[in-house]
Amino acid sequence: SPESAQPTRLLTLLRTHSWLVGTTGELHRPGEVWVANEQVRSLLGSHVPYAATTLPQELNLVLGMIAQPTPSTLLPLLRAWGAEPSCEGSIDEMTRLLELVGTWSAASPEVHAELSIVPCIWLPDLKSNDGMRGGMHGAGRIGRFHLPSLCAWEDPAQLIDVTDPTNPLRELMAQLASHAGLRVLAQAYDLRNLYPVQENLANLGMAL
Repeated sequence: SPESAQPTRLLTLLRTHSWLVGTTGELHRPGEVWVANEQVRSLLGSHVPYAATTLPQELNLVLGMIAQPTPSTLLPLLRAWGAEPSCEGSIDEMTRLLELVGTWSAASPEVHAELSIVPCIWLPDLKSNDGMRGGMHGAGRIGRFHLPSLCAWEDPAQLIDVTDPTNPLRELMAQLASHAGLRVLAQAYDLRNLYPVQENLANLGMAL
């Protein structure tokens, strides 16, 4: 079984060298490749490498492939994505990601502390998506990850995200908010899906 498998020299070589072909044709170490199960695909989509060939589950485990998202596997991805100037995503995927982030933040003080300083909240870029089919609610929107402390749950006074196209201050407020890095979840997400983790997200530093 995978649990009792001894790390022979051959197994060590297989785990530590880039030989496994990914879906993009690149070679990876098994520990860099995700198992393409339903949970992973619904959460991470095409943002992570998968094996080009489906392997038996037992072999996946023996080689050390990543079978499910955990804080130790997802936090490095969030740090990398947060360092990028833009990141394509969909509201459905990112809603599931926020649900996971909110759940994890309440489960462990160490993970909570880490998530509070990692850009872990994705929001679509308003300007980049204005002219795109489906607006910023469609699939494959351009956006970026933000620190929780730079995000608010709602903005009923529209001081940050001015949505009224007739408001003469819309462009100015959008520029000021963009310059400060401030964003509001309510403009992009259906908050009803996130109410179970609202308090947990607020505890990361997000304004309600």
